[in-house]
Amino acid sequence: MNFLKKFFSKPVPEFEKVYKKRAPRIRLQDGKVTFTPDSSAKKQGLEIANLSASGLAAVDKESHMVWPKIGGVISGKLTLAGKSFPVACKVVHFTGNLVGCQFQDFYHELTYLINDYYRVELEALNLVHIKPDILKSRADGVPHYFQGGDNCEVYYVINDGEILQFNISFFMHYLEGGKNKLLRFGKINKSEQSNDVHGYKRNDIIEWQEEIPLKFREDCVRFLSNIEHLKPNHIEALKSLILSNPYGST
Repeated sequence: MNFLKKFFSKPVPEFEKVYKKRAPRIRLQDGKVTFTPDSSAKKQGLEIANLSASGLAAVDKESHMVWPKIGGVISGKLTLAGKSFPVACKVVHFTGNLVGCQFQDFYHELTYLINDYYRVELEALNLVHIKPDILKSRADGVPHYFQGGDNCEVYYVINDGEILQFNISFFMHYLEGGKNKLLRFGKINKSEQSNDVHGYKRNDIIEWQEEIPLKFREDCVRFLSNIEHLKPNHIEALKSLILSNPYGST
């Protein structure tokens, strides 16, 4: 007999065991996800700062909402990608104008939509920062490398706040550029991938494209914004190059 059973009055349902383990939190940038408490007199929902399959952090800028105390439950409507879901949330913390909440159930349809709609952000959360001191040194700046699975990675060299060179790849798409450099965009050739390593990454075959889709630039920003341990000022420097630098196909 398991001696731990005497400490519990009833078995814990399986969904609670899964759900109480905090899922990866996605930092949101677009303001398209909202939470409207049932008790709110306003029809306009509160902006969501971060979201996961296990909870959310709502932004209460005006502090006009009457929230339950920590541990209390509030019900409302979560709106994502044009769809609304009734949810019950337990308040777990107040931090500045953020209210952190934990879902009180496992919402299967909502979880599926989060995993599909935010697949770029979720992939970014899997990247690991390789310590700069074990990378091949550069005379012109400090190299940084973030590596994940399925050809997902970010490499850049920075000096005095300026990105001299960078490359980003995810979902078999590749982008490179840097200070005073044209952007180049291509697709990684699955059939000709190489296991050879040169410096910091594989020698993959890139099929260069004539133009870079605007959506890919936007996806790069979403990707960078959710990489843990990537410094905010480095994110901003990379974003500036990605969104403003001209494109060259050769």
